[in-house]
Amino acid sequence: MIDSHLLRNPGNNVPTGSSAWKWLDALGCAQSKSARDRASRAMMATAAAEITFGFGSTTKYCRVIREVADWRTREDGLCWPTELRVSADYAADLRDGRAYPLDTRAMLGLCSKSALAMDLYTWLAYRLPRAKPGGETISWVAVQVQFGGPDSASDSVGSWRRYVRKQLQAVRSVYPDALVDLVPGGLKLRRSRPPVPFKL
Repeated sequence: MIDSHLLRNPGNNVPTGSSAWKWLDALGCAQSKSARDRASRAMMATAAAEITFGFGSTTKYCRVIREVADWRTREDGLCWPTELRVSADYAADLRDGRAYPLDTRAMLGLCSKSALAMDLYTWLAYRLPRAKPGGETISWVAVQVQFGGPDSASDSVGSWRRYVRKQLQAVRSVYPDALVDLVPGGLKLRRSRPPVPFKL
């Protein structure tokens, strides 16, 4: 929602509503105390987030939120800001043409399944429209590096791959145009339409 607002509006200020309830309503989320508490934790995490990007031999550090305005306890008893001021670097990078749209309803549906399902959806929404014409195979090793592998040494790589396959089924349910095949050694990505058209 932050990125969508920045892409549709000039400036770097993003209104967050008067409470977590209003934010959830704007996202189209079901209203519940647990959802409200998660939204509050997510807002605090976003406000504190620093992102590190590595491109070849260059590393870039980015702070998404430069300032949080009017952060105080609201009528629902939670600490909530009225506005986020996004860093100029983050906003400029977002607006330089590399941003890609995601379906908010799909993200909401996947968030109840797993974080990996949301990560796979986001990754495929970016990669598939840009896949090579003949397709490209991503090895299981590369998938593991991208998303993290088994949680501990006691988890088997085989069970982790089965879990990835299960989450891919969830992703396909919200992104039916995703052309992803399970092949020996990894995943084959074939050029696909994006989940949301780049220009409406």
